[in-house]
Amino acid sequence: MSLSGIETADADARDIEGIAALHVESWRATYRGMLPEAFLAGPVIADRLELWRKRLTSPPREYQSVRKAVRGGLVVGFVCVLLTNELEQGALLDNLHVKPELTGGGLGRRLLEEALTWARVSVRRFGGEATPVMHLWVLERNVRARRFYEREGGTATEQRVCEVAPGIMAPEVRYVWA
Repeated sequence: MSLSGIETADADARDIEGIAALHVESWRATYRGMLPEAFLAGPVIADRLELWRKRLTSPPREYQSVRKAVRGGLVVGFVCVLLTNELEQGALLDNLHVKPELTGGGLGRRLLEEALTWARVSVRRFGGEATPVMHLWVLERNVRARRFYEREGGTATEQRVCEVAPGIMAPEVRYVWA
């Protein structure tokens, strides 16, 4: 896949539906067999719309970065980084999604680099000299994503069981970028 014709920019309230739709598409492609089929078939849509409505209309912008990748007017990727109460672990890479047919072509790496750039500046600004720059939690069974994060310099540091969606628990692994 060529990255030509793909532009990245800050997302805003006009992108709620496009980002939510891509988030759902990505979860359905990636998490089949990892999350309950009943959730992926229906409730995930309202769940992701509510999440992106909140994130793109109300939070203070200095505590989050949501970048979109667009080709031909369509959202084909996005990344969301948050400053949370775990700032000692660095900024939280909460979402990184690329249209399933575009994975493996460099767009995920490009969005990850933009996230790391924002995290470096923001962690220093709000968290002082926190050792890690950024961290994320990824489903333990999401081997493809885990390999990607390891190739891109992330180090697995711990595991937990977490509620990944309302009432849905799954084991996760934390990756950290120093």
